[in-house]
Amino acid sequence: MAADGIVTSPRPAARLRAGRLWYRVKESPLTLVGAAIALAVLFVIMAAPLLAPYPPDKISLAARLAAPSPQHLFGTDEVGRDLFSR
Repeated sequence: MAADGIVTSPRPAARLRAGRLWYRVKESPLTLVGAAIALAVLFVIMAAPLLAPYPPDKISLAARLAAPSPQHLFGTDEVGRDLFSR
């Protein structure tokens, strides 16, 4: 009976699982929101050196307690460290 001339190849289980996973992600708005937040956090992690140009522990006594400015977006603390970078 097995030699009827019909050859069927079983679909890979991994492809079926991936298809079901994609269907669940697509149907659940909460999953999409969670994925978007995770991607945003990943982007901030990767772009951190560009977003915070000063080392967080760099001390500059000349810039102590400076008000917010284009150089230091949130100002500086008591020892001149950039608050945005920290």
